[in-house]
Amino acid sequence: MRYWSFILCLVSLTGLGQQDQLQHHAQLIMTWQKAKPTTKLHLFFHQPQYAPGDTAFFRAALVWAAELLPGKGSQIAALDVVNSAGEVLIHQEFRIRDGWSGNQLIIPADFKPGIYRVVAYTYWMRNFDTPVFFHGELYVTGRYQFLKEESSEPITLFPEGGTLVEGVRNRVVVKGIASVKKGSVLNSQQQPVTEFTLNDNGYGFFFITPATDERYTVQTGDQNVLLGPAEPDGVSVLVIPASVKGPLHRFVLQTPLSSPLRNEELYVIISGHGNVFFSTTIRFGQQEFIAFTVPTNLLPEGIVRAAIIRNDGREIASRLLFTRNETFRPRIDLTDTVVGTRSKVSFRLALHDDSGAALQARLSVSVFNQSLFDRPFTEPDIVRYMLVNSDAQGISAASEIQTTSLDMELVTSSWPWYSGKDVQYDPNPRYYPRNYISLQGRLLNPENDKPMAESLLLTLYLQGAADIYEVETSAKGEFVAAPLFDFPDREELLYIAEKAGKRIPVKLELTQDTVRYQQSLAGVETDKESTYYRHSQLKEQVKKSFSYYGKNPMESGNTKTTRNAAVEEMLIDVDLTFNLSDYVLFPTMQETLHEIIPYLQYRKIRSSDVVRMYLPDVEKTGDGPPIFIIDGIMTLDHHYFLNLKPSSVETIKLVYSQHKRTKLGALGRNGIVLIETKISENERYVPRGSSIPLQGLITSLPFRTGKWRWEEENIASPRLRPVLYWNPLLHVDESGTITVDVDTGDDVGEYVIIIEGLTYDGIPFRTEKKFSVRYQPNLK
Repeated sequence: MRYWSFILCLVSLTGLGQQDQLQHHAQLIMTWQKAKPTTKLHLFFHQPQYAPGDTAFFRAALVWAAELLPGKGSQIAALDVVNSAGEVLIHQEFRIRDGWSGNQLIIPADFKPGIYRVVAYTYWMRNFDTPVFFHGELYVTGRYQFLKEESSEPITLFPEGGTLVEGVRNRVVVKGIASVKKGSVLNSQQQPVTEFTLNDNGYGFFFITPATDERYTVQTGDQNVLLGPAEPDGVSVLVIPASVKGPLHRFVLQTPLSSPLRNEELYVIISGHGNVFFSTTIRFGQQEFIAFTVPTNLLPEGIVRAAIIRNDGREIASRLLFTRNETFRPRIDLTDTVVGTRSKVSFRLALHDDSGAALQARLSVSVFNQSLFDRPFTEPDIVRYMLVNSDAQGISAASEIQTTSLDMELVTSSWPWYSGKDVQYDPNPRYYPRNYISLQGRLLNPENDKPMAESLLLTLYLQGAADIYEVETSAKGEFVAAPLFDFPDREELLYIAEKAGKRIPVKLELTQDTVRYQQSLAGVETDKESTYYRHSQLKEQVKKSFSYYGKNPMESGNTKTTRNAAVEEMLIDVDLTFNLSDYVLFPTMQETLHEIIPYLQYRKIRSSDVVRMYLPDVEKTGDGPPIFIIDGIMTLDHHYFLNLKPSSVETIKLVYSQHKRTKLGALGRNGIVLIETKISENERYVPRGSSIPLQGLITSLPFRTGKWRWEEENIASPRLRPVLYWNPLLHVDESGTITVDVDTGDDVGEYVIIIEGLTYDGIPFRTEKKFSVRYQPNLK
């Protein structure tokens, strides 16, 4: 069983005299974590790489870090695509419901090929800065393959515990280059002190007892790096980690014989997400070293932080520990491991624990042709991410999740959630979870771009959603508005500002808090052609050529749609409707208003065109021009309306009743005119005036698994399917099993089924299975 109880394990090796102080330091950590409970967000993309113009589908899993269980309700998450210079090229937001979501990233057709960083986060996660965000890689291929640029940074050295201490035995981990396998340590006389080897991930270690006033050089290949200097005071840490399902982590601590720390009470505290799992008081006295063990059954699965703390709260040493308790393994059963083209393959996923009991879970399934992709998945899967990479940045995706291969890398990593200094201060969060879209900005004087120095009534209108909001700005022109409903991406925001009923010219500037990123390694283009890019180009050519067969010549495209329907629905009813086809048309809109449209008045005043609406409820003409909604687009530009040819206008509708006008707030104060034209796509040309583009939430798109219409009508057309199946929102019920049927296309090769998920108990899992598709003459 997983151990999730909040405990404070107070084990003293030297007596009970300092228990109150030990509890105080432990309580600081607990208080910090209670005020800022941590969450983890993981993304899984449905294929290993993409081409410009592709849709990259992904699954998002958001869980509380303490139990890896999803929170209830919904949150808005952000996704950034970042280039090697740290510039955000794409920013989008999407909704996660009850900790699970499926969505997509549409890669622009003109996107430059390369290796990009994908960063995802919620607004709550911003309390902990960018290291706790999800970081992945997006491979966008062109004609040629891209490889990750190998790091040219010098080797780095990490004393275990964080400090190199003189006169005692230290373990030092070397982070080097994978291609260099051996290294040595030299003293100041260039004499060898010890040697070490590096594993395939470029990590190795050596032991050294630094002498006073001595400096050492670490040499690997053609690189030489100075070690040290060693500190005369401190604690060296050596942890012998438990093996997989092992019972104990073993600690060995040393401090110099002359160190004043020998006479102090020191505290060892092991903490993680939401808890202190182990704590003990130690005193060196005359002992050469202190050794103790920590039972793994006291620790959660995954990574925790061990710290040695002085009485005043200062940390002397710290390092990360990894424990693996769960051995749950899912299983995929395939009906056939070799199937033909245009046939069906079925597989069954079984989820059971070690005792054979069925497990319920949420999961995502992707089935794709690995033969078409130039690279496998190299990003941390959900198991690696939730248990390792989310708590220790920089851990290589290639290392196995077991303590023997992971422990060296943990020495080089720091805990990204909090430090010893953090817990000494006020833990109140700065950012809070968001389940709604928030518009933050300020109003500027259009003449000098300085903030407006007065409070104004700001009216905001969402063109696509036909939704309106009114807010009061602060004395500095700042405002915050929270739309009641979600709106999709690529929205337009029209705005006006008023004071005492008089419209004030302003410029609106959104001031959303953005995230800054550091530079990352760039991709290097090779001279080897990309298999997937060639296939994607062929697929587009086939689709373009054969889609002719899917067109119905009887479809004229003349289906009548009212582009003002959303606005009319909000207004419920209009006061007057004029179908211009019922009248003898005049050559200009000015004459049409004068002869046909009552209540809507046109005058030429001092060479200016003036349009006003008579408002019978108040028995007067409006103080300014009415608002115009032309083909679904609200505009403040009455000149565009006046320049329309009456012959190109279908209907003109007027709204002058006060109870209807108020539905548009200040925008409807002088009346509302709705115009439906006969002009195709006229909404693209209506001038927006005081409006700005606005980004809403990305709406999840369905993944097509069936045949296109042109494939149905021309059975001989090629069916090219790099991905046969994608579903990010599957559930396994109380039976612990789920069966999926997949139709193959015309692509032959080696296919892989990848399943990732979380059980209802918070256990992450991943499994995969391969099968082959061979050609068979079968047109169906």
